[in-house]
Amino acid sequence: MRDRMEISGEVIEHCKDIFKVRIEGGEQIVTAKLSGKMRQNKINLQVGDRVRVEVSPYDMSMGRITFRINSNREYMVRDDDDAASQKKRPKPQRYREREVDE
Repeated sequence: MRDRMEISGEVIEHCKDIFKVRIEGGEQIVTAKLSGKMRQNKINLQVGDRVRVEVSPYDMSMGRITFRINSNREYMVRDDDDAASQKKRPKPQRYREREVDE
């Protein structure tokens, strides 16, 4: 049985493979690496991203990032007004039929 705790935090710094994550509700900073599945699926992290970190109860200063929490899902939700405005938008010039002067 593996003793691991999952905690969430925010990426504050990164350098190649190593990320520094500030844990929620505290001043503690954890040094973490990406898990194998995140590397396999080429999930990129940036400073400010919220992540879930798996740490050992024996050493709380090192961990493994297992999940990127998508807190900003506004880009996925589309309002009806926005969808209507998308349909009314004219086509770009290259697709419009050009008028020919005779």
